[in-house]
Amino acid sequence: NQSASQQRICSCEIVRPVVATLALLGSCASSFAQTKDWPFRAQSPAGTLPSATPASSPLTNSTPPPFGATMRQKSWDQLANRDISYVGSQALAMNPRGWYHGETENFIIHYRNFSDALQIAREIEFDIWYVAKTLGATKEQYARKSHVYVFQDDNEWRIFVKEAHHQESWSHSFAVRDDLFLNVHGTGKGFESHTLAHETTHAVVARIYRNRHWPVWLSEGFADYMADACGAVR
Repeated sequence: NQSASQQRICSCEIVRPVVATLALLGSCASSFAQTKDWPFRAQSPAGTLPSATPASSPLTNSTPPPFGATMRQKSWDQLANRDISYVGSQALAMNPRGWYHGETENFIIHYRNFSDALQIAREIEFDIWYVAKTLGATKEQYARKSHVYVFQDDNEWRIFVKEAHHQESWSHSFAVRDDLFLNVHGTGKGFESHTLAHETTHAVVARIYRNRHWPVWLSEGFADYMADACGAVR
C-alpha cells in the first residue's frame, strides 16, 4: 500500500495533464460560483426544475488590490479574528513570545520576521482577489479572515511539522482548511511565490466553499493552475 504522502505525490502527477481542462473550468466558474455550490450542483426543490434565469447577485471586485497592500502590526487583543484552529495553536505554542501579529484586509498574519510577512501579505492579497475573481465569488463569500503562520526558518518548520504530526513531512508549506502554514524559504531557492499562490488557492477555496470537499484531482489541479495564472498576471 502506498503511504498518504506517496498517494498525494502520485495525485499531483496525475493532475498535470488536466491543467488545460482546468483553464476551461476557470473561465466558466464564475457563473456557477454565484450559487455558492460550484462545483457541486445544488439540489432543486422536489419535483421542480432549476430556473433558467440566474438570481441577481453583487458583482465581483474587478479592481486588483494595490501592490503595496498594507499590513498593520497589532497586538493579540486587537485582532479581528482570534479563533485559532488546533494546528494553529500548536504553531503559536512554539516560542510564543517570539510571534508577532499583523492584519491585512483579508488575512491575519502571525510571523517572526516582518519583511517576510510584508512580502507574503502583498502576494496573498493579490492571490485571494484573483482566485475569487476567477471563481466569480463576492466579498461576502469569503469575509471571515484566515490565519497565516509564517515560520522563521527551515529548522523551526521541521520541528513544527514533526510536533503537528502532519502527514506530508516533505512539504514546505501547506493549507489546513483556510489556514496557511508557510515556510517560504524552505526550498533553498529563495522566496517561493508559486508555492504561496498554490496554497493560498486552497485556503481561498475553503473559505468560499465551506464544508465542501473537492476531489483531489480538481483541488490540486485548480491550485496549480491558479498558481501559474497568478504569477503570469501579477
